Amino acid sequence: KAHNYARIHSEDRKRDERRPNAMRLRVLLLVLVVVGIILSLVLLAFAVVAVRRHHNGGDHNSNKNTNKNGFKVLIYRGPVGSEAYFRGIPESTAKLFEKSSNYTIEFVGPNETRDINDATLNITEVAMLVFPGGGDLNQAWKIISKYSDSVRNYVKRGGKYVGICLGAYLAGSKPGFQLLPLGSDTDQYITSTGATITDERAGVVQINWSHGAPSKESNGGKGRWLFFQDGPIFKLDPKTYFSANVLGTYSSNGKIAALTLGYGSGRIGLIGPHPEADESWYSRKKDPKNPEGVRSDIGQDFIEAMITGN
Repeated sequence: KAHNYARIHSEDRKRDERRPNAMRLRVLLLVLVVVGIILSLVLLAFAVVAVRRHHNGGDHNSNKNTNKNGFKVLIYRGPVGSEAYFRGIPESTAKLFEKSSNYTIEFVGPNETRDINDATLNITEVAMLVFPGGGDLNQAWKIISKYSDSVRNYVKRGGKYVGICLGAYLAGSKPGFQLLPLGSDTDQYITSTGATITDERAGVVQINWSHGAPSKESNGGKGRWLFFQDGPIFKLDPKTYFSANVLGTYSSNGKIAALTLGYGSGRIGLIGPHPEADESWYSRKKDPKNPEGVRSDIGQDFIEAMITGN
């Protein structure tokens, strides 16, 4: 009996020793499950934020927005014949692109870290090259003509050229980078029949926008208003006209105000008025007033058309 009692007591003691070990194991498993759930929730939160930032075109409060693939938008900032007067236009253009895309913005030019050349216009790095407005075409061409071959080669290889006002004139051939097909060119809106602005002073012009932003039809039958100063119209030969994506026309005479068009393996996007104009462009007493206030939706839509190719 004493032997049996000792055996039973020994087995009870072993079971009692195993119970804390089993309890610790269950607690450890529970902790691991809880940690796993927390990590999953954190990863899900990061994924939601990333999707929202991608949908909204990146962090709009950042001076530079970095695309996950590292692509850049290069904006020309440099002499255009009247540099002092037009200082600030490249910066306004950069702000518009920051609102409209998640590419890294970099200024290029003779006074910047990098100038425009074949090495800078690397097709694997540069998503778009932008020439903003400001300056007289003939004066600017004396300074900018040295970039012609590099610009054309970049677009031919699959790059995208964006021209706003002066930058749009530069896509033509008299003078210009010759990015428009033979038989097509730019011309002055102020000299066209039916123009509502007939001199080179700043004003606002009405356009019928037919792309994604609110158009004439969805704006109570009224055209949209944009800042304007001697911007171009685009005269296209019939073949080019049917292959172009016309984004907007001048309300007064139906002349083309904005378009995108293929060139080689790349694409060009041109607009006559200034969709990048912000509050500072309307702040002085002598500045024009925009009947619909300061809005950036047409500019953002123009850039989206260049990004998507639609």
